Amino acid sequence: MNDPAYGLRSEAGAFLQSDSDDYLLVEFWKPDYQPFVDYLNERISLKK
Repeated sequence: MNDPAYGLRSEAGAFLQSDSDDYLLVEFWKPDYQPFVDYLNERISLKK
């Protein structure tokens, strides 16, 4: 619960629909989702 991703995910109401090698599909249930999207994009770019 101290992980920054946990707080960002909670604020966004993010729900993982699908996770594969080709794509990631996340559904957002709250309007404050952009910080979590930015976090995901940063993490994904680190893996390249």
